[in-house]
Amino acid sequence: MSAQDPRQQSVASGHLRPLVYLWLVLTGLMTYEYLALNNMIKVPSLLLKLQHFKIIPKSIKLTTDPGGTISYILGIVGFVIICMTNYYIWRKKRHMVKPKGSLGLSLDYHILFGMLGPTLIVFHSDFQVYGLVAISFWSMVVCFASGVVGRYFYMQLLRGRQEMVQTMQTYDQKFELARVNAQQAWPKQLMEQTKWAVFLQVGGSLALQEGRLALPVVLVSSLWGDLRMMVMGFNFNRNLPKSLRKPIYDYAVLRRKYYSTTQYKILMGYWHTFHKPFAIFMYVVSIIHIIAAVTLRVQR
Repeated sequence: MSAQDPRQQSVASGHLRPLVYLWLVLTGLMTYEYLALNNMIKVPSLLLKLQHFKIIPKSIKLTTDPGGTISYILGIVGFVIICMTNYYIWRKKRHMVKPKGSLGLSLDYHILFGMLGPTLIVFHSDFQVYGLVAISFWSMVVCFASGVVGRYFYMQLLRGRQEMVQTMQTYDQKFELARVNAQQAWPKQLMEQTKWAVFLQVGGSLALQEGRLALPVVLVSSLWGDLRMMVMGFNFNRNLPKSLRKPIYDYAVLRRKYYSTTQYKILMGYWHTFHKPFAIFMYVVSIIHIIAAVTLRVQR
């Protein structure tokens, strides 16, 4: 795989987790302020405090009602942020242009904007959705939800098959070296049984390895394997050295991804077909909504 491969760049960027934390913090602050302004919790509003110290003009009415100043600002900022998600799409298609920064980092910010923009729009609407804008709102929700699904599909395809084979061979060499140098006898057959057992726990199977599983079954088994990992953990052989448990788990997941690559490429194609029309419709209706809102505001 070349140094310019976008999948490798995405892995190398490593900024997604802190960006998700940033989104959670901002969402928490907006939730706090929404509850405080609407007297749902007995805590002081930060915006009212700023207004008290004349940082925010007294003429501004601090309310979350649709059409108010706060709602207006959240709507503008939210829509701009949603539009910024298209930068990553533009970069992917501009093969002849090489802007600064990795494509992987652009993907991470694409995901951040895809979460933050809809969050701002939800608060902008004051959780009141009706009329024409409801169509755009639910299109946005579908885009957001399908974006999460698309991210999962993308994670299954981060590496090429040849790279996965090389990585699995490296793992096998590491396991064999650890087995030979173990203080207690560790038969090779037992090592193979352990690798297979963990492979089954992450959603792998003999049918998957032989290419006999239907596409929906591959998706369900992969999801179940990942959920099992997060909720229940894994059952390793007690005699297996702790230093090998994480590598064997990584090996098993990589092995599952290797055998499900073809199915996930098909799923990714279906995802693009589903995701794109909702995104286009969301933008069209949003622009109509913005023009109407700005016109009515000017006329007041």
